[in-house]
This record gives sequence, structure tokens and C-alpha cells, in this order.
Amino acid sequence: MDERARFEKLIREHPHPHVGMRHRPAGTRRHFFQLLSAGLSGYFLAGPWKPGEAKAAAPVQPKGTAKQ
Repeated sequence: MDERARFEKLIREHPHPHVGMRHRPAGTRRHFFQLLSAGLSGYFLAGPWKPGEAKAAAPVQPKGTAKQ
């Protein structure tokens, strides 16, 4: 039995019902958890750095090299 015949036999034994795009859910549970984990990871990884506050709190040292 060649590859094509084995594949066709597998499809006949285990048919897959086709579901059109309009009948599928807009968001799946897997997609929800992917978005949730990405958001939480971003929140916890970016939280301690806060680059805006570091720039605002840094002391300013003017050079005083202007000639006029």
C-alpha cells in the first residue's frame, strides 16, 4: 500500500466534518489564554523598568559652555 492509499484509507475511517468560517467561534479558548499570557508577561516584564520615570528622576548637569 503506497502513501496515497494509506492517506485515503485514513480519511475514510476518520472523516473530518468541515465547519465554515461563519459557524466558527470568533475567539477560541486557546486564543484567549494566548492573549492573556502575552499580556501578563508584558505587564510583569515591563513593569520594573519604567524608562519614563528613570529619565525624569535623573539629575541634570548643565555644561555651561555657551560663548554668547
